[in-house]
Amino acid sequence: MFGSRALYPVATGLLFAVALAVGWVRFSTRPPQVRRHGAARDVVEGDDVRVDLELTATGALPPPTLVAHERPGRLAELRVELHRVGRRRFAGRYELRAVPRGRYAFETVRLTIEDPFGLARASLEQGEPQALVVYPRLVALDQLFSEGGAHAQDGRRLLLRRPTGYELHSVREYAEGESLRKVHWRSTARRGRLMVK
Repeated sequence: MFGSRALYPVATGLLFAVALAVGWVRFSTRPPQVRRHGAARDVVEGDDVRVDLELTATGALPPPTLVAHERPGRLAELRVELHRVGRRRFAGRYELRAVPRGRYAFETVRLTIEDPFGLARASLEQGEPQALVVYPRLVALDQLFSEGGAHAQDGRRLLLRRPTGYELHSVREYAEGESLRKVHWRSTARRGRLMVK
């Protein structure tokens, strides 16, 4: 190309390198077996979750390099490099930190196969969809909440201590500005207008 005979071997070597890279990637893109291992116990919000990926190649040649792309639910996409742990086995792991509560759907794993020099690349999706359920954290309470706060006895509201007066068993019409918590729904339904205790 540049009119130099001395560069012929280099140019020929580059052509062979590209052909070798394309052939290696093409022969290693047979769909592999992908397994995902997550938490072995119930996950509570705020916990860290470690996810292990295992891949077994089924092609004629093992892939040169493997990168997995995961999107757990509404979280950001993760890029995980899979390292060779055997002749045809690859493994990698990632960690989700302080996971909020909810359900996270894991779709199929998107794999990128690339030669070491970046001359050829292939992409495929493999694996089964899975889900991770993160439960809310339960907190032990010393005492029950009540309208009376600290002055309540065993969580019961004492009518005589309420600031609205001593109307123990009466029902009257609703006055504008009153709390809707006081509405007596049976009387309201019977009379057709708002009644309060």
